[in-house]
Amino acid sequence: GELQNDAGWESIEARIRRATNRVCRPHGLHGLDAQRVRRACFNEAFADAMGQLDRQYAQANSRSVAVVITAP
Repeated sequence: GELQNDAGWESIEARIRRATNRVCRPHGLHGLDAQRVRRACFNEAFADAMGQLDRQYAQANSRSVAVVITAP
């Protein structure tokens, strides 16, 4: 499947990143407030999506894949 190699994993990660960016666009906020809201939303949504992906991948491969997301 798509998750069998790093390239597949990176393309999925890129798709999650794009989707998360669309979801996390703060409305009516500007400057630092907007950045803070967007970063918090992004980190949470991205971590959630990767966590779901991680569980599916672990089940498919019967081994866990560590996904580490660090806040800037």
